[in-house]
Amino acid sequence: MAKHQTLTVRRDTGVKAPLPIKDIGTSVSQLLDTIQKDMFNRARDEYHSRLKEITKWEDVVPTLDKKCVVVMPWCEAEECEDDIKERSGRS
Repeated sequence: MAKHQTLTVRRDTGVKAPLPIKDIGTSVSQLLDTIQKDMFNRARDEYHSRLKEITKWEDVVPTLDKKCVVVMPWCEAEECEDDIKERSGRS
């Protein structure tokens, strides 16, 4: 209190930073916006890093085993998806 500040700790990164009490309303709002953007960008990047386009059936199960999102441009019908689920043992 003597320094007229508080300490913030980001749950997503663990970074600690002082925050002046004078502008706490604005500062907290900006910090929350930054956290939301950072978390969204990390999630988006993680999703795209796991997105794999498959062109051969032999690659489907090994790719699923790596916990990747499988994109099969040749399989866009629900019947095809059902066949893949049955053949791969996935739900």
